[in-house]
Amino acid sequence: MKPEHLHRLTGRDVLRWRRKHFDFITGLAIFVGLSLTVTLLLLIARVA
Repeated sequence: MKPEHLHRLTGRDVLRWRRKHFDFITGLAIFVGLSLTVTLLLLIARVA
């Protein structure tokens, strides 16, 4: 769940931006991933 699109952009500004917002992006990605996982599990549980 890493922001792969940032890897395509080159430049020191991107690296600096990633260093500043890496923790926020990682936390947000983990939160979204867990939310999607829980939602899928609930949907599967209801269907099954």
